[in-house]
Amino acid sequence: MASKSWGFAFSGGRLLGMLFLLLTCLCLSVSASAQLQALSDGSLAEQSGQGLLDMVTINPGQAGAASAPAIDNGLTFYRMAINGTLNMNANINQLNLGCGGVNDALVPGVCDISFDYVRFLGNNGNNGPGAPGSDFTLQRPYITLAVNNAGSNNRDLVGVQIGSQSATGYFGVGQVLNNGQVNPYNGKTCGGSNDPNCQIGINAFSGNIGLTMNGQVSGTTWLLPLPYTSKINNVSTVQSGTRMQQAYVMLSSTPTTIAGLLTINASIALTEPMKYIHGMSFNGIPNFALSMQRQQVSWPNYDYTSATDGYYATPANTGWWMNMPSNVTINGINGTYNLSASQTAGALFVTIPLSNVSMGQTPVRNCMGSVTFC
Repeated sequence: MASKSWGFAFSGGRLLGMLFLLLTCLCLSVSASAQLQALSDGSLAEQSGQGLLDMVTINPGQAGAASAPAIDNGLTFYRMAINGTLNMNANINQLNLGCGGVNDALVPGVCDISFDYVRFLGNNGNNGPGAPGSDFTLQRPYITLAVNNAGSNNRDLVGVQIGSQSATGYFGVGQVLNNGQVNPYNGKTCGGSNDPNCQIGINAFSGNIGLTMNGQVSGTTWLLPLPYTSKINNVSTVQSGTRMQQAYVMLSSTPTTIAGLLTINASIALTEPMKYIHGMSFNGIPNFALSMQRQQVSWPNYDYTSATDGYYATPANTGWWMNMPSNVTINGINGTYNLSASQTAGALFVTIPLSNVSMGQTPVRNCMGSVTFC
């Protein structure tokens, strides 16, 4: 199927229209490229195929699905999916969804989802960004409606979800200012790579995200002092919540032997503003979706009849919600911490507190469409 490239500059309410547009254009591109040929009755009888659209009604506890979560009591889901692949390349100046509203009672003054300078492009197959203009791929994109009291006169729409069976690509976000530059959002001057004022990107995130993180922490010990480096290799963590602005992660690292004298098994307590994250690689993540709902909803996964990924997603809270459940990789944690005598003397296990740590990530270049980040 032909690749599509897009450039967008918008916020909030126009996102839903954009995604509907993507689905519509996919249908049109298929129709435009089809070459109809006359077939005899015999030839027609030999043909088999699959429809472009897949329409499904999901009644909780029926149609092969497991028993529905209690919060889905009374909800029926109607899903329209496209049996195809959507390739896109998109740049977005600001993505602000769910600003104000009921969630202000939880975290006032921010949006449910707020990203600056977003790029959707391909990845390089090694958890890094692909070339500018490469494609972010959605396999079987779909729209799902959650309806309460379906089949009755008082039925009503509870939520809308737009997603895909799986997604592969690179999600780039934000900018990193140079030392001495003024941050246009808060007017403060950047004081170095680990200064939060140098970071622009994820202001707030509502959703569920499963991360695999890589990097290292290095420094010196109180012994002489001696240098050490502790590696963080493919450590998995899940972050879930509404209007999150920081990630709280406990990371394990490889045991480190210092001069043959002391072996450190480090647990790294990372408190990291999400502004420091400038890129995430998606490697076929299942059930990548964006939804809005007026109440908490457990959306059925695309393969809702299979227990492989679970029948239902982690409950989406009221408001806007992004679901990225697994295989999202972040590389580049690069922390510095000097261990004191009290932390290392005779200790086999050490907890290293880290915050405001550079991820070593440079926001990717993407020069496609009318909005470009070069």
